[in-house]
Amino acid sequence: MTGYASVFDVVDRQGEIVRRGAYRRTLAEHKVQGTHPAMLWGHKLDRPIGRWVELREDERGLWAKGKLSLNTDAGKQAYTHLVNGDLDGLSIGFVVPEGGRKYGADGTFELLDIDLVEISVVTAPANRGARISSVKVLSTKSEFVNLFRANGLSKATARRAAAGAWRALQDDDSHDQAARLLRQIEAASAQLKGL
Repeated sequence: MTGYASVFDVVDRQGEIVRRGAYRRTLAEHKVQGTHPAMLWGHKLDRPIGRWVELREDERGLWAKGKLSLNTDAGKQAYTHLVNGDLDGLSIGFVVPEGGRKYGADGTFELLDIDLVEISVVTAPANRGARISSVKVLSTKSEFVNLFRANGLSKATARRAAAGAWRALQDDDSHDQAARLLRQIEAASAQLKGL
């Protein structure tokens, strides 16, 4: 999935305005340390749903690219909600270091420097422009094989199941059909693991 975790120069619902450059230091530190902020479900530290694989500041804001963990319950739930269009918001969890905030006379405050801790998938983001713009739907046979393998199927069984799933999708590539098929795949995987 890709989108903007934060958009610059907008007063959000918390009265915060993130300014260009606010993420520069923290992104550089993450790069040096080989880390990324956590990908969470609704700011819950005990609900990771995947990982962020690319983050960068551009003229608009903090652009993010992430990969959901489809072999976890939380990751599968998030994917289903995203594909079904139930939610599309992103929200940042951060700490403001000393000198990183500038208070305005109107009650707002500017965020000039942020320690980025996590980015969450949420229903209603504080920054209305912080939205997911795309979610990758399974689009190749090998992605289906990987999904089946992640759910415990043998390589041979995963290949056979993926071939059937791929044929079914060729008839209708809509997001709703893909989400229904994903749920059916998960149910069939669980049933096969029980045999």
